[in-house]
Amino acid sequence: MKITIYELIRMIKDGKAPKTIKSEGHYYNYNELEKDYYEGMGYDYEYLLANTSVKGLDDEIEIIEDTVKEKKIPEKISINDNGTIGFPNGQWTATNMNKAFAMNINSIIDYLKSKGE
Repeated sequence: MKITIYELIRMIKDGKAPKTIKSEGHYYNYNELEKDYYEGMGYDYEYLLANTSVKGLDDEIEIIEDTVKEKKIPEKISINDNGTIGFPNGQWTATNMNKAFAMNINSIIDYLKSKGE
């Protein structure tokens, strides 16, 4: 869902700030303490609202949080005896490392499904 920075500020004021947004190709996470969105890690942060001028209030951002929740847990990867691993878009030849990686992914998928995520 796309909204303007001005609408985003209103959502923050009302206590309904989305956790993740996208602005000009960059992803920002909400910081409750600062009441602002940041991009970066460690000590190298860039804050979105602190760096927005009055002219930028009509700029559009995209709320990512709702989009992510709609995604479903993928199906497990099939591991075949003929040296391939199966994905929804076809079969791939696999090394033992690929098979081990696929088994770990399947374990994660099982865990997520058991938690209802």
